[in-house]
Amino acid sequence: MERRQSFLFWISVATNLLTAGLAVAGFAIIFPSQGIGMLWYYTILSNLLGAVAALLVVMYRLIGRRKHLGRLPYWVVLLKYLATVCLTLTFLVVVFFLAPQFGEGGYRLMLFSPEMFFHHLACPLLALGSMIALDTDARLPKKSLLFALIPTAMYALVLILLNIFRVKEGPYFFLMVHRQPVWMSFLWIIIIFFMVFLIAFVVRFFSNLDKSYKIIR
Repeated sequence: MERRQSFLFWISVATNLLTAGLAVAGFAIIFPSQGIGMLWYYTILSNLLGAVAALLVVMYRLIGRRKHLGRLPYWVVLLKYLATVCLTLTFLVVVFFLAPQFGEGGYRLMLFSPEMFFHHLACPLLALGSMIALDTDARLPKKSLLFALIPTAMYALVLILLNIFRVKEGPYFFLMVHRQPVWMSFLWIIIIFFMVFLIAFVVRFFSNLDKSYKIIR
């Protein structure tokens, strides 16, 4: 059992380091063309949150191993959960809404091009896999479903207001309130938040399954 837990410990550390490293690599690729303007994108912000959460998991894994503290602190697990929900939303929005806009070759462009691969595909899948299989050392309560809505709600509120007052357009087509009927804007809000809640519910469900092997001491 100790050998298995030690193996899973290092898998968790390696997976989270890889998640953070790929996120940073993606930032490095995008920054020369986008500059600080890349921070307008939910994709960038969700990957930034994911990288921070992943590094905190690594830090507390190593501290816990050295001091024999056992499980990750609840707040670290919660932050990893919020980041995972945001990254999964990024992946699904690309798959169902953004890639089809580009027609034939859209999926190749949005998921496998050098500018998109890390943030649209690799980091979301790594975060989701590690969250469910490795990093839920504390059970997520029902109120975590509401916490999972907060990052997306904050982003949506700021960008919708900026679009309404014509300070910023987009950056996503469903945020362009002046290019679509009011009812369409409300429909998009409902769709996106339904997706966030569904993702949060599914991730929480699988993360909270009784997996004794996830208790890494």
